Amino acid sequence: MARVLLEAGADVAAKDKSNRDALDLAIGIKDEAKKAAVLAALAEYSVHAAAFVGKADLVAAAIANGADVNAPHGRDEKTCLRYAVERGDVD
Repeated sequence: MARVLLEAGADVAAKDKSNRDALDLAIGIKDEAKKAAVLAALAEYSVHAAAFVGKADLVAAAIANGADVNAPHGRDEKTCLRYAVERGDVD
């Protein structure tokens, strides 16, 4: 369902009443298989999600399309670099 909504133009950065977006909610999914599937879908539309899951090709594509890699994300205002560093991802 998430992929269908994203392909239809759903705003991946839209916030709920608690100031959480789709990436914030996906990170909280307890079922690891479902979490991985949702994060994979989000990574195609969000530079922060791509950085969170370590998809360097998607991060590079987002940068080429003008994504702001220094934009803070979520309540803790993490940047793409911070997600990469937390993962230990040097690529």
